[in-house]
Amino acid sequence: MKNKVQPYYPYPASMRAGELMDLSYKRMADYLNVEASEIHFGPSTTQNVYVLANAMRPMWKDGDEIIVSCQDHEANTGAWRRLADRGLKIVEWHVDQERGLLHL
Repeated sequence: MKNKVQPYYPYPASMRAGELMDLSYKRMADYLNVEASEIHFGPSTTQNVYVLANAMRPMWKDGDEIIVSCQDHEANTGAWRRLADRGLKIVEWHVDQERGLLHL
């Protein structure tokens, strides 16, 4: 909680917050075996998926299908489901009610 401040300002907690943010980019890049410049941390899962879904929409034709798991949180599927209003077909991947697993 000591570093929940705006990063990169000229006071100790802010400078430390900036250092930790920089380190998080390096650590994530190392984990994914990519350059730190390829890493983007967004404001929330919901917003990140919304931006991704809408950025990808122009790549698809009307009627193309997107499969969404009925096991995921709405934050992970809502943006994809809303693409049905823009011509894509949404296919639901259902959960086996007895085992709690997705049907293969």
